[in-house]
Amino acid sequence: MPAVKKITKLLIFSILPVVTLMSCQAPRNIDSDTRVNTRSGPVAGFSHSDNVVAWLGIPYAAPPVDALRWRAPAPAASWQALRPALKFGQPCVQLPNFTIEEKPQAPRITVGQEDCLTLNVFAPRDVLKRDSALPVMFWIHGGGNTSGASLSYNGGPLVNSQQVVLVTINYRLGLFGYLRHPGLREGQTSKAEQSGNFGTLDIIAALQWVQDNIAAFGGDSNNVTVFGESAGGKNTWALIQTHLARGLFHKAIVQSGSLRLMDPEKSESIST
Repeated sequence: MPAVKKITKLLIFSILPVVTLMSCQAPRNIDSDTRVNTRSGPVAGFSHSDNVVAWLGIPYAAPPVDALRWRAPAPAASWQALRPALKFGQPCVQLPNFTIEEKPQAPRITVGQEDCLTLNVFAPRDVLKRDSALPVMFWIHGGGNTSGASLSYNGGPLVNSQQVVLVTINYRLGLFGYLRHPGLREGQTSKAEQSGNFGTLDIIAALQWVQDNIAAFGGDSNNVTVFGESAGGKNTWALIQTHLARGLFHKAIVQSGSLRLMDPEKSESIST
């Protein structure tokens, strides 16, 4: 695949020491120096730590609900007023687990929401005042493609130590993110949709958002490294393989995830 030639470094690690678990979201105030215009509308972030600013919960696609459920991600709606980007978006639907503090509310047995396709940007405090753009790192969380969320990760240490712009994302999980079924075929207009790999399509949509918007945050859209652990590593392998992600990233780091392939017939036999 031609895009693989752009992958200049492929490292396999077992841990990610610089992205650490966050225990809570403290009250935050808009930092007036963090106003940024995205293609969807203006956003403003906050002072994350001494040397880091952050923008949280930015939609990169429309809520995948109703007619958009089990479909490729659609563009996010635009907005005119300044959007405070001060808190993480909702995790995608999943069963309760140690990575999510939320508890299910009866009669539900799950946590999270279907309206979950958001991303977060962490950057050095002076990023918007620099003359040159910074490398971009794009983090894909693990969790077996059935659990996990971007709110579990604090991007500050990595950004501060390596002077990069970091993007973390949510993507659809479980049966909302990975389900191929003949009953869903009607209305699915592409082979990508028919594959049932909606979570992967979400990740690709987030990478397209990076290409369209990251320059406004001080990031270099021509220097994007995708990295992930466990299922995030497996999803990174998938991005390397698919032509749909061609040109959206330039380097990849696979941390403990391995690529496993399943043919469509076997996938449907499991779902039916």
